[in-house]
Amino acid sequence: MLATQGRMNTRKDLAEEFKQMHVAPNGTDARWYRERGYRFEKWLNKLLASEELAPRTGYRVKGEQIDGSFRLGHEYFLLEAKWHTEPLTADDVYAFQGKVAGKLSGTKGVFISVSGFTGPTADALVKGKALNVLLFDENDIQNSLCPQCSFIQVLHAKLRAAAEEGVPFFQPQFNLPTRPAGPVIGIVCEGRIDRAILHHFVTLIAGREPDNIQIHVANGKLSLPLVANSLRLIDPPPSKIIVVADADESKKKTLKYLRSKIQVEDWEAIVVEPAIERWLDYGSQYSLNKPKQESAFDRLFRVKRALKQVNINALRDAEKDFSTFARIVEDATRSLRAAAANRHKAASR
Repeated sequence: MLATQGRMNTRKDLAEEFKQMHVAPNGTDARWYRERGYRFEKWLNKLLASEELAPRTGYRVKGEQIDGSFRLGHEYFLLEAKWHTEPLTADDVYAFQGKVAGKLSGTKGVFISVSGFTGPTADALVKGKALNVLLFDENDIQNSLCPQCSFIQVLHAKLRAAAEEGVPFFQPQFNLPTRPAGPVIGIVCEGRIDRAILHHFVTLIAGREPDNIQIHVANGKLSLPLVANSLRLIDPPPSKIIVVADADESKKKTLKYLRSKIQVEDWEAIVVEPAIERWLDYGSQYSLNKPKQESAFDRLFRVKRALKQVNINALRDAEKDFSTFARIVEDATRSLRAAAANRHKAASR
């Protein structure tokens, strides 16, 4: 009992320390952010030690810098832990993948980026190479700190998705406030910008953020089917899966690729030409042409500003794909309300 209470207190302290690392003091410069990265590595070591994963702090070998390692059972994992001001790219992941590949056959890597990933980072890991790296972002760390979960549970879920479905970036749903009342709709999209757009429209159409609609980021187009297939591992699994993809060069080729790879039963594809940002055309001044030197966070800010200006009625009238998406969200919202009404009726008997 005392040991359990001690672990709970440690986890509470770790959660508070992680929260404090998000707070940048006034007049913060680049040095503070660099030092936060080092603090995060030390903090992560404490989290792993609290779960008896025998962590090792950063070290150098053969001219390479390794941020750390840990042991789960009889398996050893190399660790890359980053907290930058910008999301990390496929090049960062490639570099770590090379470090892991140069070690004992079967060694796995865990790449943690609190600032997330941008571009097709997951695709970089599944293009013709053995999958040896799992990706974690801030949501995974938050999951690891919630009372009903742990880092080990998150890692086990990611290992299973990688082993069974080949997914390098799988996000288990441990940190939900309540179990969804109605049928769950799983939406899979390519990246964090797409998620911001979809989340905005889901909330706008539903009138609030419904707990039976879950949006999953694949971090790449090639990874869309992998993530869609892996949603079968979530409890409860989605009753319907919506895959939202950019058409890029060809809507026909995109649909053909998705249909050849997705293996779940009830799913639907929404492919937007040329990209989902087209939905921002109706009422806003958003441009698909990315300004030179625009950071990922600046682009996200530009998208969120444009979303506030979109005329959703004009969008729905003009874009068949958006109309389909809106219908699915409305159906899910009605199911949730019906389930809540049935619960209230049963409780009043």
